[in-house]
Amino acid sequence: MDSLKNTFYYVIIVVPAQVVLGLVFALYINKRLFGHEISRMAFFAPFVLSVSVVGIVWGWILETRYGLLNLSLGAIGLPSNTPWLSNINWVMIGIGLSSLWWHVGISMVLILSGLQNIPVELREAAVIDGANPWQVLRHVTLPLLRPVAVLVFILALIDAMKVFGQPWFMTNGGPAGASTTVVYDLYLNFQSTKMGYASAIGFLLLVIILIIALIRQIALKEDLT
Repeated sequence: MDSLKNTFYYVIIVVPAQVVLGLVFALYINKRLFGHEISRMAFFAPFVLSVSVVGIVWGWILETRYGLLNLSLGAIGLPSNTPWLSNINWVMIGIGLSSLWWHVGISMVLILSGLQNIPVELREAAVIDGANPWQVLRHVTLPLLRPVAVLVFILALIDAMKVFGQPWFMTNGGPAGASTTVVYDLYLNFQSTKMGYASAIGFLLLVIILIIALIRQIALKEDLT
């Protein structure tokens, strides 16, 4: 099923990047560096927008000839004619960029809450023992963030598996079906009154999400033991 392949490709693009960027932004804000208060609002603000607004705005940003992204790339000497939404090899990357901008804020907030629950004394003890900032991050902060990181990863994975709005508003599933995801495929078959096929797609998606939820529960029990 092409829609399942497209969805998995989208998941590979979006989910790891969302977790990593959420961690980077959370570390930056937690350090209370210059501009951290404005940055907190700027990173989270896109999450309150509706999918229609995100789709329309990013459709303009990713337009090949006059889009803001290509114009910005051209201004710094990089290729400025990338067909983000009109080429089968680029379309999922373009949609993934819009999703990262939209959802990275909630990942940042969740990871930031985990960072702020780590006792300061643990990091201070590591510094006293001679650990540098990288060693503190690797051996103290990241291990203690594991339960939150697993939660963020699973939530991002489930959200990515049921993506629908961005392909609908930005590409109508094109070009040549390259951005038709599982949920979009379900919608198209439901519109075409192919109820049996649409039900099969819905059941497959349900099974995948249940498996993801089960993995999350197993990971959570391991963290509690």
